[in-house]
Amino acid sequence: MPIHKIIPIKMKKDDMNLDDVQAFRCGSKPHETPLADWIKKHSADQIRGGTKVWLYRLENKDGPLVGYGSISTGKFKTTEPDDTEREVKMYEIPMLALHEDYWGMPPDIMNKEEKYSRQLVRDLQEKAREYQKLGQREPLLTLYVHPHAIAAQNLYLACGFSFADRFLSVPEVPPEIGPGLLGMEYEWC
Repeated sequence: MPIHKIIPIKMKKDDMNLDDVQAFRCGSKPHETPLADWIKKHSADQIRGGTKVWLYRLENKDGPLVGYGSISTGKFKTTEPDDTEREVKMYEIPMLALHEDYWGMPPDIMNKEEKYSRQLVRDLQEKAREYQKLGQREPLLTLYVHPHAIAAQNLYLACGFSFADRFLSVPEVPPEIGPGLLGMEYEWC
């Protein structure tokens, strides 16, 4: 059990207006600021549309806001070895972020699973797994990450995600950087 545990609190659309949500920061680089904008400006609409969002607080429901994460349903088409197309229905993480004050925290721990970032990703993986058991979705969790977000890519790899041969075109990733956001996936048995 982590020494400093983060607690997921299911977000309601009105929670977007909480002071600590409106003050959320997760970096100032061009690929980081949209993550803070999403929780401040778009999360209520996403919740209304069926996306599940959690605020991760330190120790208890009134603790400091460490980060947020979300899960929605998704689908993509894949080509099978016999050249037929198949639609894959799965869960995806549309957005997640750790408040910049908690990057690398807690410090001086031996078990990397106790890092807040890992706790957040592991919780989302478990939630998606539980949802998958209830519905008609593949045992697959996907997300997209910016090509410049190397720390995030390393976190996802450490949590069992692998790179997929999928990209999401967005204006924030100009063609000279790459084809778009990098697709990653996590599959459980």
